[in-house]
Amino acid sequence: MEGMEKVVQVEPNYYAIIPACVRYNDNIPANAKLLYGEITALCNKKGFCYASNKYFAKLYGVANNTASSWVSSLVNEGFIRIHVDQDDGNKRKIWLTSKHNLPEGINCLLYTSDAADDTPCVDLGGRRII
Repeated sequence: MEGMEKVVQVEPNYYAIIPACVRYNDNIPANAKLLYGEITALCNKKGFCYASNKYFAKLYGVANNTASSWVSSLVNEGFIRIHVDQDDGNKRKIWLTSKHNLPEGINCLLYTSDAADDTPCVDLGGRRII
């Protein structure tokens, strides 16, 4: 049909954050570090996420037990914590931890203008995290 434009729905876009204490930890496999970034992005909306090992396995094209071992390595190093709610059908929640002086969850605002110049923040090359 001429004159009609196609409407494209844009999904929300979240940033993944992998702090240095995760990136340079020798006890965590490389792909578990990437998974940590994915978890930070998923936690951005509510402060926790519900993603299963099956979801992570499908996302990264690996076996479920591989995704499970990555999650376990992040738990063992204290970067995430997990709670399984047996009263809610064994639904799992994953939170980021503050063991390494990281904020509990992702509680920061991302600015892409100079509006944050007068506030304490981290400069990300034109973007500011406060």
